[in-house]
Amino acid sequence: MWFQILSLLIATALIGKASIALVWRQKFYAARGRQYDSDSLPFKLLVAPILVGALTLIAWYATIFHYQAAAWVVTGFLPHCQ
Repeated sequence: MWFQILSLLIATALIGKASIALVWRQKFYAARGRQYDSDSLPFKLLVAPILVGALTLIAWYATIFHYQAAAWVVTGFLPHCQ
C-alpha cells in the first residue's frame, strides 16, 4: 500500500511537470530562468526539495518497516524527481 501511494505521487508529479513543460514550453523555461537568475532565492524553488525530502523519508520508512519485494526501486528514484 505504501509503495503504491508513493509510486502514484511520484508518477503524478513527474508527468504533471513534464506536461506543463511541453505544453507551455516558452513560459515554463522563461519562468525557470527568471527564478534562477534572481539574486534572492524564491520560495517556489524550495517547495520541490522539501517535498522530495518528505517523500524520501516516507519511502525509507516504508522500505524499512513495510518492506516490499522491489521497495528500493521507489526509494532509489526519489532523488531524480526534482
